[in-house]
Amino acid sequence: MKCNVCGGDIPEGAPNCPICGAPAPAPAPQGNAYGVDPNAQYGGAPVNQPSQDFGGYDQQPYPQNNMGAYQAAAAKKSNTGLIIGIGAVVAVVVAVVVMWALGVFGGGDHDGTYKLDRATAMGFEIDSDQLATYGMDPEKYTIKIHGSNADLDMGGVKSSCSVKFSGSTVTLSGGGQELEGEYSNGEIKLSYGGVDMVFAK
Repeated sequence: MKCNVCGGDIPEGAPNCPICGAPAPAPAPQGNAYGVDPNAQYGGAPVNQPSQDFGGYDQQPYPQNNMGAYQAAAAKKSNTGLIIGIGAVVAVVVAVVVMWALGVFGGGDHDGTYKLDRATAMGFEIDSDQLATYGMDPEKYTIKIHGSNADLDMGGVKSSCSVKFSGSTVTLSGGGQELEGEYSNGEIKLSYGGVDMVFAK
């Protein structure tokens, strides 16, 4: 080392200059040729370690996002939507079955040909054996139901109309007809031309 006062040589470890007695200068820190401590931190990574370059700024990279949690949340949301969709489909199917059973759509189990079985006119009951005597041939008084449509033959007066069953009520409308009666135990009860008629399969 050189003395800062007289410029004389100072032996290593000596506390003072042997020529002028001035205190020896403080030793330089251990490091590279520039006197920089390679382990020192300067707001980033150690100077002797590589770091990533982000536009000229010495910074450490950001941690990766937790994609697993995001995917799990997305899958849960998708499953919830699927369950709701399946529930809605099941509800619609059940509603259709119930309405069909009640005869709301017409036809179904009610399909078939109903022939005149008995009648009541002017207070007189006409049973199946007497119908022909009163000119009411059961073969000419029929109601043929197929789906939501019906073909009526009332003693030679034929017409086509729609039919609707709702519980115990049956409605025939269209084709010049507007009749409402009762359905029970495979029989249709209607009033036609002042005569109460019962049609049975």
